[in-house]
Amino acid sequence: MGNACPQQQQAPSQQEVPIRVVLPYKDQKAANSVRRQLSDLSRKINTDICPVYTSRKIKDTIKVKEQKPPIVNQQSAVYYFKCDLCHADYVGYSCRHLHQSIEEHKGSAIGHHIKEQHGKEPDNIEKNFKILRKCQSRLDCLIFEMLFIRLLKPKLNKQSDSLCPKLFIFRYF
Repeated sequence: MGNACPQQQQAPSQQEVPIRVVLPYKDQKAANSVRRQLSDLSRKINTDICPVYTSRKIKDTIKVKEQKPPIVNQQSAVYYFKCDLCHADYVGYSCRHLHQSIEEHKGSAIGHHIKEQHGKEPDNIEKNFKILRKCQSRLDCLIFEMLFIRLLKPKLNKQSDSLCPKLFIFRYF
């Protein structure tokens, strides 16, 4: 079928060694076309050029749907904590991975609430968090945190809103 690389019986000299070109295999029609073009080029430059085809990996052909990260891997988000033992809640934001903020909250108002009000250690509290809003920037996070604090009036927040976005909003709007 077509022009194949010559089979040589004896050890070839330096000039007789064919040039091998590694190409991805698409289909037989394309392979035949490339083989013809390389054969024409070989005659013009008086050197054997042989295509070597490689197959594509299935993973390169089939796009695997990217799994959404679990809530703890979310970044730049306003989040909501709801105590599963009472109605205490908290609104905050994080530009880092949420799991870092959750870990820090074990020693903050959330952790103190669980210890003092329920006599438990705040171990598996990540299930009590949910994302209220994904944000594009730190300023977005501050503004939406302030708006959600005003809307939800969470019991564990010590502030009623954030000062920085409040200044920004009143200055520019």
